[in-house]
Amino acid sequence: MHPDTEKYFQPAVPSKDLKKKTTRSGAFVILSQVIENVVHLFATVILARLLSPTEFGQLAMVVSVTYLLVIFKDLGLTDATIQRTEITHKQISTLFWINLAIGVLITLIIAGSGPLIAWFYKEPILASITAIWSFHFLLGSATAQHIALMRRAMMFKQTATLTVSSSIFSYVLAIFLAATGAGVWALVLRRVSAQFAVFVGSWYICKWRPGRPHRESNVMPMLHFGKNTVIYFMLTFLTRSIDKILIGWQFGARDLGWYQKAYDIFMIPVQQLSFKLRGVAVSSLSKVKEHSDQFTSGYLKAVSLIAFFSFPFGFYVASASEHITLLLLGPQWGKTAPILGILGCSLGMAVVLESCTWIHSSLGRADRLRQWGIFRMITTVLLVTSGIYFGISGVAVAYAIGFYLLVAPAISYAGKPIGLKFTRVLLAIWRYWGCAAIAFVCTWLLDKEIGELATIYKVITSLLIYGVCYSVLLTLAYGGLKPFHDLKDIISDLLPKSFATKLRNKRENDHP
Repeated sequence: MHPDTEKYFQPAVPSKDLKKKTTRSGAFVILSQVIENVVHLFATVILARLLSPTEFGQLAMVVSVTYLLVIFKDLGLTDATIQRTEITHKQISTLFWINLAIGVLITLIIAGSGPLIAWFYKEPILASITAIWSFHFLLGSATAQHIALMRRAMMFKQTATLTVSSSIFSYVLAIFLAATGAGVWALVLRRVSAQFAVFVGSWYICKWRPGRPHRESNVMPMLHFGKNTVIYFMLTFLTRSIDKILIGWQFGARDLGWYQKAYDIFMIPVQQLSFKLRGVAVSSLSKVKEHSDQFTSGYLKAVSLIAFFSFPFGFYVASASEHITLLLLGPQWGKTAPILGILGCSLGMAVVLESCTWIHSSLGRADRLRQWGIFRMITTVLLVTSGIYFGISGVAVAYAIGFYLLVAPAISYAGKPIGLKFTRVLLAIWRYWGCAAIAFVCTWLLDKEIGELATIYKVITSLLIYGVCYSVLLTLAYGGLKPFHDLKDIISDLLPKSFATKLRNKRENDHP
């Protein structure tokens, strides 16, 4: 092995500076996602004007059907690598070749299913789109264990940098292709090129190289853990795809394009605050899984942090959905606005709901994760299929209701092994939800009084109104600036040590 690879195979046990590492890792991930979101929004503004809703809908048709298999690119083995207390080079090498073999198989299956997908949606171009899109899975399989090792070693600064750089690269390529008339292929190649950039970058940063597979490597417990994780994420992807599959089948590519774009904006903070922080959470919580008090305390702090951001973001988007849609996408996307407004009201709850996977994976209870996935899928499918009779808005309402219905049983079930009740989570987040909801009402009412302004000024004005309302309400709810001081501490962890120390000393002098 390369001399620099020893750090990847250190036992996953608590260390004296675990809290600091976790805070810094989470802060780096959040900062990188802020940058990535800015890039995404700028690219969306451009691509939405270069491409049509139909072209966005065509890619969504393929993704909604095939993305069910995306979890097979790592077989749930990344969590097994991160969560397991001790790992060996032989084990990870064996897992790598298993990942790669399955990735090749999935790529061939997806590429071969293109004609069937084209027949199902009655869109001939989907066969070719599916063939190119399939390479996304092969590249992901070849990357999985390198990313897992970096997360295990808490190298989140490096993984965050890799994520941002690959996103920028892929969007620049997509905009160039769209401007030269590539149409839907600009969107397809953006996805594949982003995964290619992650593949190249992860192999460059992580110096570990796989050896040959070993039968005696004792990977069966990790494969068993991965099996249950795979089943859960298969169910989750089906849960997230059923709405788009039904809309595409029932209403066609254009209507699906309108819905998909609202869903994409809705999913930005869900992906960035829950999915991307998942690596930090699982890596950190796994190290204290034998200490329930530390585990619970760490989880509640993480949930409070994501609630601080996600609830106001969601409700603000809901209050200004018309202005945001017009500014980002243009007039041809007018029917996206009401969908975005509906989904925005449930955004924060969706992020909290997704955090239940942190608990299951950190505790190594993939079996319970699988059982929860079954219950969630059945509930969501019933809601969405009933909503389809009321059009795409009915689907959005049903989808949003599902998050509110499921969050309490999700947290209660996940937390049962360590005695974590949903009431403790509720106490940690209710102020954020309440202040965000009231600020939504205030902004929505005051927005009616705003005169004729350019769209960008309406967005800025409504954002300022919402930001002031939320900050004032949160200060009143907490009887002080505690949430903002906590955020300040997180930000200071990103700064050079000397500067961060000065900030903390100043705060201690100001608030002895």
